[in-house]
Amino acid sequence: MGILSAAEIRELDPPGANPGRPGVLDDESSIMELMGVYLPDKREVIVYDKMCEIVAAGLRLDAETLKRVVAAHEVAHAVTHLGKDENERIWHSFGDAREEDKELFAQIYPLFYFRKVRDRKALGVFRKLADHQDDVYNVWRKYERSEVGEVNDLLMEKRLERAADSDLDSEDEHLGLGFDGMETLVLTRWMEKAQQMIQSAMTAGRIEKKDLDFLKGQIRFCAGTIREDLGPGGPNYFRERHDYLQADLAKLRRSLKKMADSVGVGEL
Repeated sequence: MGILSAAEIRELDPPGANPGRPGVLDDESSIMELMGVYLPDKREVIVYDKMCEIVAAGLRLDAETLKRVVAAHEVAHAVTHLGKDENERIWHSFGDAREEDKELFAQIYPLFYFRKVRDRKALGVFRKLADHQDDVYNVWRKYERSEVGEVNDLLMEKRLERAADSDLDSEDEHLGLGFDGMETLVLTRWMEKAQQMIQSAMTAGRIEKKDLDFLKGQIRFCAGTIREDLGPGGPNYFRERHDYLQADLAKLRRSLKKMADSVGVGEL
């Protein structure tokens, strides 16, 4: 299901809106946070037209441009959640991720896009809106001079980290969130480096025996850690994480076999 086909932009009042008093909320929710929403369970994006128009009038912004900026923000949430990496993985722990991480990517990617297409109106609205938003929506300022590739790498790292909320361990024990994510990150990076070694050997048509032995040892270590610590029955089992680590491991083993069948092994 494509994101946009499942995510119509609707003219609705946001949760907490008081129909008898336009622009007044029944609770203490920030009006700035209720112009749009991404619903991960439904995979749906909603932009609240009426609230956008209220905010636009208050900040003296073009309402239609503001709606585009809000839509881009919410779609960025959907893309960072559902977009697949090279191993066909999505952000499985999106719902439990830190708010500042999710909002960073939902802000920085629209900024990159508006720059790329040279949409000055959207850039102006984006920046003026950010000036009135809470700190969690302004983490992007630390990365606005970064390259897109650097932010992509950061997104991949954040996808592997555990949520910071202290109450998750008690509420979602089945997720294995006592595990802090660092071991997963290390395993993933080791397997990536092993793939790089294999590719280098394939290009050169040769690998030294000590390097081949090192690769085999790395694979055995990763397999044992995934099985004993992160696998079913282990202390930190989380099915989605286990499945994608196993997929990475299987891919690495296939690459090693392909290399072994096509390159020479040398001795120093």
